[in-house]
Amino acid sequence: MASKAMTLADVQRSISDRAFRKGSFLLSSGRTSKYYIDKYVFSTDPQLLTALASLLSRELKHFDNIDRIAGADMGGVPLVAVTACETGKPCLFVRNKQKEYGTKKQIEGKVKEGDSVVVIEDVATSGKQAIDTAKILQSHGLNVLGVIAVIDREEGAREAIESENFAFRAVFTRSMLLKTNDSKRDCSTHTACSTTGLPHTIISA
Repeated sequence: MASKAMTLADVQRSISDRAFRKGSFLLSSGRTSKYYIDKYVFSTDPQLLTALASLLSRELKHFDNIDRIAGADMGGVPLVAVTACETGKPCLFVRNKQKEYGTKKQIEGKVKEGDSVVVIEDVATSGKQAIDTAKILQSHGLNVLGVIAVIDREEGAREAIESENFAFRAVFTRSMLLKTNDSKRDCSTHTACSTTGLPHTIISA
């Protein structure tokens, strides 16, 4: 059954409401943060995934001659898979290290030397995982055009990724989610407020 269409504002509000958490959190980098974005909230929800696939496919249009899209195991896998279905582009799943059994591959999917690839990331903080993924792809002879993140935490990822000569784009930023989160607190009910400045474009059905 087709899910109800979501607007861009719906997606932003849903991620802000459900995935944005405040408190004290230890990040994978070893730093502590006053907030945490639970990426698995949106990467396991069918309706949000469908909507994000449409948004990510729009971001892909900023790159020329893409042959494949890729994502890191495991957070990037559902995003890449659903975006592949949306765009018809074949996808690649990249492990942090080569598996030690079976085919012993580090990259799952058809790898063709010289193909141009865009990496899809869930949440970009320092940019390290996206850069590591891109370099693994390069080591297998692929041409990495850039990285698209669902959310940029605005903590150095853009600068780090661009310093490696990869283009960087993000669907949402921390600032956008904070603005939505703050505006939500200022309203007594959801019907009494709206997220200012968000285009109400239908993105999926």
